[in-house]
Amino acid sequence: MSHDKKRRLFETMDEYFKRAEFMFERAFVPSWNEAAQSIEPLYNISVGSNEVIVTVDLPYVNHEEVTLKLPADDTVEVYANTRRRITFADMGVRHRGGQFKSYHARIQMPVPVIESGMTSKFKRGILEIRLPRLA
Repeated sequence: MSHDKKRRLFETMDEYFKRAEFMFERAFVPSWNEAAQSIEPLYNISVGSNEVIVTVDLPYVNHEEVTLKLPADDTVEVYANTRRRITFADMGVRHRGGQFKSYHARIQMPVPVIESGMTSKFKRGILEIRLPRLA
């Protein structure tokens, strides 16, 4: 096996194990923080040829309360305060107590993105973020 093929194989394996570790953490780490009274919203990532589109479900939020940050070229952080407190009972969970007053999501991008071209729009509780891909 040539040196380049071995390197590609190890890079592929490394990428696979990083993805598996990420999925393991997502499965066993709760999506809420009781101390900060925040919950992680549902989100979806769509990768296109020129841009990445992230949609985030933010019910009970006014668009003025949404803050976006890009701490790195592969991460987007979404913060949003809610209009009212959300309880587990609101989500259909009866065996657990607690309430939340904000959303917080740290979303790992599958490809590097450019912060300067970021656009966002908020409509009916859905935040859509468009980020150009790094060439």
